[in-house]
Amino acid sequence: MARPKKQINTPEVEVKELVAPEGTKYTIEIEGKKCFLKAPSRATFGRVLPMMSASFGGEINIVGAGEILLRECTIGGDSEFLTDDEFILPASLKALELFEMKEATLKKS
Repeated sequence: MARPKKQINTPEVEVKELVAPEGTKYTIEIEGKKCFLKAPSRATFGRVLPMMSASFGGEINIVGAGEILLRECTIGGDSEFLTDDEFILPASLKALELFEMKEATLKKS
């Protein structure tokens, strides 16, 4: 199944009309340029989690994890966020903040 194209260089007025899953959207801004993000899916978390912790058996690659989050969650904005290394690196590191999990506990019954 073909993935939908990212909407890049979309005027902010149009981007405000985009609806992300669960109505959640985030914005990363660098030098006046903006990248609009939706909340990551469970499948995206599954790809990123092994890259963020050796305890999951993967090789740690924080920048790669951030790039996946940035690429998978971008719903619009300026094209530099997906094409220019000067924007990709800081945006990827900021995208890691999308990785939030609720605290879980385990108790013996």
